[in-house]
Amino acid sequence: MARGKWSIFFLVLVVALGVAPVPAFAAVQSVPVQGGASFNGPVRAVAFMGDTVYLGGDFSIANADGKRYYRDHLAAVNARTGALLPFAPEVDGSVHALAVSGSQLYAGGYFGTVDGAKRRRVARFTSGELDSWRHVVSGNVRTLAVSDGVLYAGGSFSTVDSQSRTNLAAWNLSTDTLSAFAPVPDGTVRSVTPGAKRLYISGTFASVNGATARKLAAVSKSTGALDTSFAPGMTSIVYDVHLAHDRVYAAVGGQGGRLIAFDYDGSKRWETTTDGDVQTVTSIGGTLYAGGHFEHVCSSPNTGDFGACLDGDKAQRLKFLAVDSNGKLTGWDPWSDSAVGVWTLAASGETLAAGGEFLTFANRTVKQRSFALFRP
Repeated sequence: MARGKWSIFFLVLVVALGVAPVPAFAAVQSVPVQGGASFNGPVRAVAFMGDTVYLGGDFSIANADGKRYYRDHLAAVNARTGALLPFAPEVDGSVHALAVSGSQLYAGGYFGTVDGAKRRRVARFTSGELDSWRHVVSGNVRTLAVSDGVLYAGGSFSTVDSQSRTNLAAWNLSTDTLSAFAPVPDGTVRSVTPGAKRLYISGTFASVNGATARKLAAVSKSTGALDTSFAPGMTSIVYDVHLAHDRVYAAVGGQGGRLIAFDYDGSKRWETTTDGDVQTVTSIGGTLYAGGHFEHVCSSPNTGDFGACLDGDKAQRLKFLAVDSNGKLTGWDPWSDSAVGVWTLAASGETLAAGGEFLTFANRTVKQRSFALFRP
């Protein structure tokens, strides 16, 4: 077969199998972009919209260009430079979750008003302005995601728009109505991650719809029925889930922490063990980036009191680490100084955004508080 025909044959085979080659990206630098905005409190959520990164959290002040600017729980920066942007809504409580769809930004958390208007736990901004979209959630919204015209929300709540919804709900965005989607996890939902037909949920729950499903589960995106073909059987809190490389990656806490790769049936491919919780995970190309409040990557899965590596350390990694898609540790090492560490990571193209409760990087030589951008 001629070379050109081999190429066409390979492309058809890839499409038929549904396996796309991993795009090649340059590795991001260990030292973050310098001179960008910093914040006086924890950044708990980040989301990209084109050349803008939106941030949510528990902050009230942004520091930029040697000046202080009021930013009440929501802010925006340039995705290349980290420069503070004018977006400055007044939110009266914590923002824990952000999701983007086109020109619209969805925010969730534990707030009651935005710019003086009633917005209980969820709000929407269109082209940077609070719009008329309004719904009511009875408790804390911890996570948001948009998929196929549906906004999914997870957290700790019992009603949404005066209807019973236990810790998980969805709105049809085309009709602006609460969906019939109503699975029942019996504990807090920390992440919602849409796949093709499944919605992966994680958190502290032990059951979903009355059936055993500990900390990590999959439900039908349309009906909310528990997908029992995905059964990882977790025992510790799962903070975050990321889909890439035809695998399900989980950021796990507990006695020590874990970054675990699962197949779609919940069988474990590999795990990386740390001496503190892994709280967030994302990817750029074939590299996985994770954050948490760990200080070392362990040589084995054996951990003791306070997560100590019982069989010794493989490497020091202060709050950030990176591995390839087979779980092999890379040399990426931002060396951050926080006790609590990293709460959120998001990636777009070759840019990685991180939010948390850190102060410095590169062994305390680079100051960058609560938010950082990493680029090649």
